[in-house]
Amino acid sequence: MTDISEKVLNIGLRTVTLFTRFLFVFIIAKYLDAEAVSKYGLFTATVGFVAMAAGLDYYTFTSREILRLESHQRGNLLKGQLALCSILYVAVLPLGIVFLYNIGWSSDLLLWLAPIVILEHFNQEIFRLLIVLKDQLFGSVVLFFRQGSWVIALVGVLVSFEDSRQLHIVFAFWAIGGFVAAGLGYWRLKQHNFGGWDQPIDWRWLRKGIGISVGFLVGTLAIRAIHTTDRYWLDALGGHEMLAAYVLYFGVASSLLTFLDAGVFSYTYPKLIQYFHQKDDDLAMKLVRKSLLQTIAFCLAFGAASWLLLPYLLLWIDNSIYNDEIGLYPWILSMTAINALSMIPHYALYARGMIIIIVLSHIVALATFTGLVWVLSNSLSGISVLFSLNASFIAVLIIKTIAYLRIKP
Repeated sequence: MTDISEKVLNIGLRTVTLFTRFLFVFIIAKYLDAEAVSKYGLFTATVGFVAMAAGLDYYTFTSREILRLESHQRGNLLKGQLALCSILYVAVLPLGIVFLYNIGWSSDLLLWLAPIVILEHFNQEIFRLLIVLKDQLFGSVVLFFRQGSWVIALVGVLVSFEDSRQLHIVFAFWAIGGFVAAGLGYWRLKQHNFGGWDQPIDWRWLRKGIGISVGFLVGTLAIRAIHTTDRYWLDALGGHEMLAAYVLYFGVASSLLTFLDAGVFSYTYPKLIQYFHQKDDDLAMKLVRKSLLQTIAFCLAFGAASWLLLPYLLLWIDNSIYNDEIGLYPWILSMTAINALSMIPHYALYARGMIIIIVLSHIVALATFTGLVWVLSNSLSGISVLFSLNASFIAVLIIKTIAYLRIKP
C-alpha cells in the first residue's frame, strides 16, 4: 500500500469514526432527556480526568523514549509503564469513587466508572503507541472500534426499542466497544514483536520517566481541569438544560479536533520529533507552516459547514431546549478553533522537549479560566463559562506561539 493510499484510507476511517461520533451526540439529544444528556457530559469529562491522573501522562516519556530504543528493549519500557499505571489505579480509583459519591453521584454512574476509565486509558495508550510507531492506519482501526463501532450498534437499538433509551444502556455499549478495541490493540502491538517483556522492571528507567512525565502532567491536568469543571460550573450556573445543550454543541465542535488529529496532527508530531533528533530545523519549520495552513483551512471549512447544517439537525431533534441555547455554539466553535491553532506551536515545542513552556501555558489557562468565571459568574451566569473558556485558550495560543517564535532558528 502506498503512502498516499494509506493516508486516504486512514482519513476515510477516521471520517467514518468522526461521523458516528457526530451523529451520536444528536442521537442522545433526541432520544434521552436533557438530564441524562447532562449526566453523560459530566461522566465523560470525569472519565477523562481520572484516566489522566492515573496514567500520570507517562506516555510523554514513552513516546519519546521508545523511538530511541532497539526493538528488543521496547517491551521492558512498556512493562514498566503497565506496572506504574496498575499501582496508580489502585490508589486513585477508590479515592475518586468516594469523592464522587460524596458530591452526589448516583450508584448507576459510579458502577460504570472503573471499567470505562480503565478501558479508555488502555485504548488511548495503545492508540498513541501505534501513532508514534507510524502505524497510523491500525491506530485508526482501534479508534474506530473504541469510538465508532459501538455507537453504530447503539443507534440502532435506541431507534428501535423505546425501553432502551436509558443512560446505563449507553454505558454498556461503550464498555463493549472499549473491550473489543483493547483486544485488537493488544493483538496489533504483539505484531511489532517487541522484546524485553521477560526482563525485570527497570526501576531506574521508571523513575526517570516519572520525573519527566510528572512535570507535563501538571500542565495536562490543568487543561483537563478546565474541560471538567466547565461542565460542573455550567450545571451550577445554568442548570442541566444549559449543560445538555453545551454537551451537544461541544460534541459537534470537538469533531473539528478529531478530524485535524487524523489528517494533520497524527502525521505532524512524529515527524517533528524525528526532525529534532536529526537536527533538521529547515524541514521542521516547513512542516509547522504547512500544518498551520492546513489547520486554518480546516477550521474555516468546518465552521461554515457546521453552522449551515446545525439548524436542520436541530429541527430533526425537535427539542426546544437545544434551539433556545443555540447561542452557545459560536462560543464553543471559536474556543475549539483557538485550541486547534494552539496545537501547532504545541507540537513544535513538544518535539524540542520544551515541556516547561507547555506546562506554564496550561497553568496560566486554568488560572485565567477560574478567575474569570469567579469574577463574571454573578453578572453573566452560564455565559461566563463560555467567555472564560475562550480567554483561557487565547492565553495558551499566545504563550506557545511566542515561545515557538523565540526558539525558532
